[in-house]
Amino acid sequence: MKILFFILTAFFALARSQQNPTVTMYPEFNQVFSGDTLVLTCSGSGQLKWFFNNNLTKDQTRETWTINVISKNDSGSYQCERNGEKSAPKDVTVLDYLPVASLSIKSGRAVINRGDSVVLELHVDTGLLDWRCRVYKGGR
Repeated sequence: MKILFFILTAFFALARSQQNPTVTMYPEFNQVFSGDTLVLTCSGSGQLKWFFNNNLTKDQTRETWTINVISKNDSGSYQCERNGEKSAPKDVTVLDYLPVASLSIKSGRAVINRGDSVVLELHVDTGLLDWRCRVYKGGR
């Protein structure tokens, strides 16, 4: 009888845990810097609500929440809710300084069309010693 009770309890706990949605960051940054693009997705299906620091965000109802130019003000806890089940918080801390290296696209225009040429600029505070930069074009 105890074994049956344990199996049923484990089954219901597992079923309940699979109902809870999950907030996922893409790409999964180790550190988020001011100016980065942050993409959050919510797993599961059904009606979706997003929360930032436990406050419902009325203007965010899409499956994917994209913050194109993140700032220190965007640091906090992100959660989603589906069908009344809330996800665990996804804590994001935005660092207000530049990383040791950053690669920028310098185009001189506001829009870059597919197939256009661009200049890539690598910024490194400590110099270029031991840094390698590779460019992939057309899958090569």
